[in-house]
Amino acid sequence: MRRLLAHCSVWLVLAPLATSGAEAQTSDRWQACRQAPTRTCLFAEAIQRVRDDAPSRDIPRYAEWESGLYVRLSAIAEAKKDRILFTEAKRVVSAHAVLQTSREAALRTIALAEVRAGFVDDAVRTIDGVGDLGPVPAEIVAALAVSGRLPYALTIAEHTAVPAARAQAWSRLARATRNAAYLEKAAASIRDIGDAYEHGAQSQYLAVAQADLGQIARARRTIRDIGLRAYEALALADIAGLTGNAAFLDEAKRRAAGLNEQPIDQDAWRAIFQTQIAMGRLSDALQSLKRPELETLPGTLADDAGALAAAYWIKSGSKSAEGVLTDILNGYAERFWGPARYALAVGLADAGRFDSALLMAFLSDEPNVDWAVAHIALRMAQAQSIPRALELIDKVKEPGARSPALARIAILLPP
Repeated sequence: MRRLLAHCSVWLVLAPLATSGAEAQTSDRWQACRQAPTRTCLFAEAIQRVRDDAPSRDIPRYAEWESGLYVRLSAIAEAKKDRILFTEAKRVVSAHAVLQTSREAALRTIALAEVRAGFVDDAVRTIDGVGDLGPVPAEIVAALAVSGRLPYALTIAEHTAVPAARAQAWSRLARATRNAAYLEKAAASIRDIGDAYEHGAQSQYLAVAQADLGQIARARRTIRDIGLRAYEALALADIAGLTGNAAFLDEAKRRAAGLNEQPIDQDAWRAIFQTQIAMGRLSDALQSLKRPELETLPGTLADDAGALAAAYWIKSGSKSAEGVLTDILNGYAERFWGPARYALAVGLADAGRFDSALLMAFLSDEPNVDWAVAHIALRMAQAQSIPRALELIDKVKEPGARSPALARIAILLPP
C-alpha cells in the first residue's frame, strides 16, 4: 500500500487536509492577502490566527494551550521583530507559568528569541533573576561580540554568576571571536562547577570549542579528563562533524558502547547517529538505531528512523526508505509509525522533495500531518514558491502550527 501511494498525485493529499477538521480561512482579507501577499498582511494574519484559532480546552492535548501561548507569540515576535509581542509573551508567562522551573524555562525561550531578533539588551533584562540560565548568556555574548559590542559581551560573561552558564558563555565567545584566550576563562569557570554531570557537559562544550580553534591535542586532553563516557562521546561526535574526521566518530562509538542508563546516554547515541547521517555513513547510522541498548532506551526512535529514511530516500529512492523504516520499527508499536513518517516528510522537504514530502505527511497521523505540512509550506516559500506555500497553509488545521509558519513566510517578502 505504501508503495502504491508513493505514485499517487500530490494533490490527493490536499483534499483530506482541507476537509478533515477546521475549515480553511475564507475571509475577504485573507483571500486578498493570498492573491497578493505582502509582509504586512501575512504578519497580520499570523497574529489574528493566534487569537482566532484557540481550540477547546476540553480536548486533552490542548489543555495547556493558554500557558503555551508564549511559544507561538515569541515565534511571531522573532520573525516580525516586534517588542510589543515579546511583552505580550512575557505577560502570558507571568499569568500562567505557576511553577518556578516552568517560568524559568519559558523566559529562557523568550530571551533566546529576543537574541535572534536582535533585541539583545531586552534578552538581558528578560533573564534577570532567572536561576537556571541555560545557554542564554552564551548566545547573548556571541550576539554582542559579532555586532561590535565586545566590551559589553565581556562584562556579561564575567558577571554571569552561575559557573556552568559562565563557562558556556566563555566557550561560545571564543568561537565567535576566534580568540583562544577565552578558552582559558572557560576552563577556569568549569573548575568552579561542583556537579559531575554539569562539569561533564561544560567540558564537552570546551573540547568542541578547542577543536574549532584548531587545538585538537588540547581538546583530546579535555575529553580524556571528563570521566563520564557519555559526555566524552558527545564531544567526540561533535568534533567528528566539525572536522569531517571519521576517526573521532569511531572513537565516540567506542565510548558510548553499552551505555543505556541515563538520558545523557541517549543524547550521546543521537549525536553519533546524526553525525553519521551528516557524513553519509548511512549503514553505520542504521546499525546505531538497531543496537541492543534501544530495548531500554527507545526514546526518539521514531524521529531518528524517519530522518534516516529520508537520507536513504534521497540517496537511493523511496523503496530503500520504506525498507529502512520497516527494518527499524519492526516489533515496535504502531504509534511509532506516525512520528517516523513526519520526520521522513520533514527530511524530504528540507531536501526540496516537496511532492514526496507531502505524500509522506499524508501517511502520518494527527497532529503530525499538520506540523509536517506547515514545515513543507515554509520550505516551499523559501524556495520562492510562496503562492503554493500559502495554499498549503490554508489546509493546516492544527492551530499551533499555522501562525508561526505564516510569520516565518512573511519575513521572506520585502518590507
